[in-house]
Amino acid sequence: MLRFLQRLSRTGTSTPSMAPSPARTMLPRIVRGLSPQVLLFLGLLTAALSPSMAFATTVNANCITPDPVVFATVGSTPSITLTDIDQSGSTCDDNDQGLHTQNETVVSTTETVTAVGNSGTHYTFTQTGYADAVNGQRTIYAVSITQLVGSGSDFVRLYIDPGESGTASTPIDIQVTLPASSAPTVSSISPGSGSTLGGTPVTITGTNFTGTTAVTIGGVAATGITVVSATSITATTPAHAAGTASVLVTSTNGTNAANSLFTYVAPPTVSAISPTTGSTLGGTSVTITGTGFTGATAVTIGGTAATGVTVVSATSITATTPAGSAGSASVLVTTSGGTNAANSLFTYVTPPTVSAVSPTSGSTLGGTSVTITGTGFTGATAVTI
Repeated sequence: MLRFLQRLSRTGTSTPSMAPSPARTMLPRIVRGLSPQVLLFLGLLTAALSPSMAFATTVNANCITPDPVVFATVGSTPSITLTDIDQSGSTCDDNDQGLHTQNETVVSTTETVTAVGNSGTHYTFTQTGYADAVNGQRTIYAVSITQLVGSGSDFVRLYIDPGESGTASTPIDIQVTLPASSAPTVSSISPGSGSTLGGTPVTITGTNFTGTTAVTIGGVAATGITVVSATSITATTPAHAAGTASVLVTSTNGTNAANSLFTYVAPPTVSAISPTTGSTLGGTSVTITGTGFTGATAVTIGGTAATGVTVVSATSITATTPAGSAGSASVLVTTSGGTNAANSLFTYVTPPTVSAVSPTSGSTLGGTSVTITGTGFTGATAVTI
């Protein structure tokens, strides 16, 4: 109260919360030059005569300019000017201590205040200087949005004029016009499916990807995220259970709507191939048995693509073997879910060779016993002459 009356004596203005009686309007002229003791006495008397001097619930909006604070984009940092406010909390004056949180106990010289608006938007107010360098009567703050929630009108409540105990007292509602919503949108992902084991490189297409902070697929964070442009992101899928999954992109402006753009597919399995052997020259017709063959994109035997591949069902594929080296070979089926585990189900066999036959001639009637000499005769299934 003493500080309040000293300000009255300095400024020569009366508090607007007091009725305009002649005795009260003359008080500033009387108190000039009076001792602190007299000022204290007059303060107590004034309080008794003016019970309406309690702190206001909301400060006059004219103390903040501009009003409202307009954000053209989420990244813009408009400046506001706080004109100092008197202790009644009703008019702009010259002795406040800046913007503060409600329970701030230490008043810093250079202030950075963070607050959450009514919409849930997160703000930062950073003191940058004074419009009145001599008296410090108008404090300038740069305002920024650290997390945008929604659009349209918002307000954020801060406090001014902390008391001697360090607790901020008078609330001030700062009106804000938020930028148009610029949360990301996701329109597609390519490829649209991948292995439950993860590791599928994907390209996500949409809008407002600038400032992306996270990408999740099926609720699990993707890896290797690169924001190529405002409309394109590349990433690698995480592991996930089989089924559809939502592709979500999060930025400081929000997160896109849930979707079912990506499908996790279990890798195929291969349990058998029939026949199990064939010529190194290739050309053996085979039937492959297993699971998850739907949508198969490749079949290799011994690392070489088979030909004439037909997906008969989710459990059966027919194909023709390629040429290969003698020995065991892995039969691999690839789908969007990945590739089955390596194996040694097929064996390439070198074709037999014939170097001689004895005797070298015989009757046209047949019946001549002969001996054939050569290589690779093991497992011979037929001899023709």
